[in-house]
Amino acid sequence: MSMPRIVLPPGLSEENALANIIASIALEEAALAHIINAEGEKIQRVVGTFVPEGETEPMEPLVPAPDAEDMQAINTTVGDMMETISNIESSLHSKLRTVLAVLEIPPAV
Repeated sequence: MSMPRIVLPPGLSEENALANIIASIALEEAALAHIINAEGEKIQRVVGTFVPEGETEPMEPLVPAPDAEDMQAINTTVGDMMETISNIESSLHSKLRTVLAVLEIPPAV
């Protein structure tokens, strides 16, 4: 099977297309950073150390207080999310390396 030929839309150069891909990677990275932050805040909320933005004191404790089973469940969901994010990061890294190779820019070490 041969490689498919992708025809760029009129007015879109290969350089612009590659720049768009790099921008989309950056946006995905920003989205993942927000998800990681939300997962951290989730843990902080469960253990009672979450301080909302603009506040100086932690939020009121959860009622009823989470037990060991609740903590394990949160740990599992956060771990699953971090594994998913790691897989997405690998894909993004691969995309970026491909774009840099096309642009003939050596990847950073």
